[in-house]
Amino acid sequence: LDWRMSKKTVPFSSFMSTVKRLEQRLEDLQVHFDFIQKAADELDRRLALQGDSIAKQEGQNETWKSLMETSFSPREQDLLYSYTVDALGFLRNLVREQLPELEKDLPTLASILKLKSRNEQIKQAYNTALNNLGLSEDNVKSLCVFLITCYYDAKYIPREERKDWAGKMNHMIDVVVTNQEMQKSFKNALLATEKAQLLKDTNKEG
Repeated sequence: LDWRMSKKTVPFSSFMSTVKRLEQRLEDLQVHFDFIQKAADELDRRLALQGDSIAKQEGQNETWKSLMETSFSPREQDLLYSYTVDALGFLRNLVREQLPELEKDLPTLASILKLKSRNEQIKQAYNTALNNLGLSEDNVKSLCVFLITCYYDAKYIPREERKDWAGKMNHMIDVVVTNQEMQKSFKNALLATEKAQLLKDTNKEG
């Protein structure tokens, strides 16, 4: 019997559908790689700490622990993920807009976080962007931690599709997020997206 005759035929439409899903997933991975890389680097650094140095990381350890122990519903996780991605994305964009001559050197948020400690110009632009969005360095660290804990399960919800939740997010955060630092970071991320969107709309009108 010819082995080729015994193979199961896969419909072309099904094959193309699978390819499209894979392409979309690969695109998502590329877009958010910088967030994952930053959080993964932080995890490696924490695991390398020993003795007294671990005690200095107690606050951040609590953030990791609280997120690992919190059971978000899929909808809650997707909403928090979406606002977090937007807030950090706006932060990246604001830094790049201030430094057009360095855009090629700052393709991702991870590159900005890495280079700001060695470049005063990048550091100043980063701090200005933080201030304009109402974010702190601790907020950014906490939000990156959240991204690495939920990335593979979370799905991004476009801004238009989450409009009905806009006025409910603060209450949801109070209910489902137990860690105070994470509560503050999520709420500041919400405010950051509002400020950035307002600035974006104003620039369009101008």
